[in-house]
Amino acid sequence: MSNLVAKRVSNYELFFDLVFVLAVSNLTGLLHGELTSKSFFTFIAANLVIMSIWIFETFYMNSFGERDLRDILTITALMFAVGNLSFHISTDYRAHALPFAFLVTISYGIIALQYVLRERASSFTHEIKHAIRFMGSLTLIFALSCVAILSKFWFFNELSLLFFVAPIFLPLVSHRNYDQARIINFPHFLERLQLITIITFGETVVAILKTYQDNILIGGIFFFGMASLFFLYISQTFLNINHHQRVRVTLLSYVHNALLIGLNLFTVGIEAISNSHHRELGATFIIIGIAIFYLALMATSTYNQERYRLTLVGSLIYALWISLVSLTLYILREQFLPFIIFFLIAMFMSAWLFIYERQRRLKDWMS
Repeated sequence: MSNLVAKRVSNYELFFDLVFVLAVSNLTGLLHGELTSKSFFTFIAANLVIMSIWIFETFYMNSFGERDLRDILTITALMFAVGNLSFHISTDYRAHALPFAFLVTISYGIIALQYVLRERASSFTHEIKHAIRFMGSLTLIFALSCVAILSKFWFFNELSLLFFVAPIFLPLVSHRNYDQARIINFPHFLERLQLITIITFGETVVAILKTYQDNILIGGIFFFGMASLFFLYISQTFLNINHHQRVRVTLLSYVHNALLIGLNLFTVGIEAISNSHHRELGATFIIIGIAIFYLALMATSTYNQERYRLTLVGSLIYALWISLVSLTLYILREQFLPFIIFFLIAMFMSAWLFIYERQRRLKDWMS
């Protein structure tokens, strides 16, 4: 095992995460009421836009952040920009296009400024030089998009959101310009992902308690089913993953994006299923959300300790279990009581199977 020392997550990073409580609330609000392909596409794209800003800021704080006055002032400014950006996540593109593009530009500009200020306070490393070019280019491109919108040269629509989603995929083509495995502090990065996931779970808790405050039995079923998902996530990322390794974290960040989208869909489904007119739609969101969550969680096993890594057979069994649960829930989607009862049983069974498999592997490893 490597002697890699975990970098402490600062209070300022935790403070920064608070604004994502608002962002998650506004994101799930997109799917309330009448669902359209436009609102669903906007929901997925906006999730990726918000998370791309969070991930790029986390990359900076992980590799170069010193929690000094420069970082404190810039992360606070970024928090303010993202908070205001969340108010412009809407399907009314004509009204929100310019402030949305402007605040995205400001967000990336602040991250670029962080690298510039860090370069002046420390050595001009190859990685910082690359980051300044990368973040500076994004800021310039998004600034030009503001000019295009303002001059009515660019008429914003659904497909325009893909332009703002693109940055999250750029590390796939720019990874050769720096040694990510060398500069990333893996335990810190994993902890940051755990914290943003916990915040998203917090929104699910609030949604359940508010929606079912007058029906404690139904609320209890959803609450304990959600708690099982939380148990699985923490057990996998805290107990199974090797926290002291030097590896690229691109895959880890991508699967967490998928996991958070799945969790947000699950939250929307729990709220929608309480309304008899949206019951089938709510059930569908719950099924899709759970399936995405489980598949994304399975993908994190790439980073597991050797004793807990999934084999091909284990992966197939895992995928089969997800398929059976999803299929059964889909068959029961129009029958509310059988649906929620099976939901709770499936969540508890998943948790039990995880405990059993982990103990079996630990026993085999020790023997």
